[in-house]
Amino acid sequence: MDAEQIANRDIKRAWIAGIAVGTFQIILGFFSNPYYFLDAAIFYVLSFGIYAKNRVLSVVMLLYCLFNIVYKAYEVQQEEGFAEAVGIVVFLIISWFMFKGVCSVFAYHKITESEAKPKDDQNNK
Repeated sequence: MDAEQIANRDIKRAWIAGIAVGTFQIILGFFSNPYYFLDAAIFYVLSFGIYAKNRVLSVVMLLYCLFNIVYKAYEVQQEEGFAEAVGIVVFLIISWFMFKGVCSVFAYHKITESEAKPKDDQNNK
C-alpha cells in the first residue's frame, strides 16, 4: 500500500465515523434533547468536509470532537452520569479516527502537490 492509499483509507474511516456519530445523535434527538439534531447537522457537514479532503473542515471536526469530550467531562462532574462517561470514551475513540483523518488529509495534499509539481515543471520546459 502506498502513502496515498493509506491516506485515503484513513480519510474514509474519519468521515464514516463522523456520519456514524451524526446518525447516533439523530437517534438521541428523538428520545431526549432536540440539541442533538443540531449536533448531528454539524457532524454531517464536517464529515462532508473530510470526505472532500478539506483541511480546514477536518481540523474543525477534530476540534469539535475534542470540545465534546470536554463538555461531556463537565457534565460528568456536574451530574455524575454514567451515560456522559460512556460518551467520553466514545468521543475519545472517534477523536482518534478524526486525528488520523486530519493527518491523512494533510498528507494527501502534500502527496498530490508533490506529484503535480514535476508535471508542471516538465510542461514548462
